[in-house]
Amino acid sequence: MAQSEQITPSALQELLGNGKLAGSWTLDAARSEIGLKSKSMWGLVPVKGVFRQITGNGTLSPAGEVSGTISVVAFSFMVQEPSGIMARSSARSRSESLRM
Repeated sequence: MAQSEQITPSALQELLGNGKLAGSWTLDAARSEIGLKSKSMWGLVPVKGVFRQITGNGTLSPAGEVSGTISVVAFSFMVQEPSGIMARSSARSRSESLRM
């Protein structure tokens, strides 16, 4: 699959269910992005940005069951301003985890 291709939900279900992808996986931070978009921050302005420091791993069972963890460093959030300029978040550095 080419880097810019999107996989369809049915094709993804087939890949997950046939057991060929079973095993442990590690998130490729260089090719991954976690973003945040809000119509309004504190009622003032719309906000759009990305987290620059992310890590993650997961496990896929032969039956297609998925589990894993994604960690985001909150301080790595970069806000894209309407001018297109990226600005670093002033939040304190800490890691937030999301269990899948």
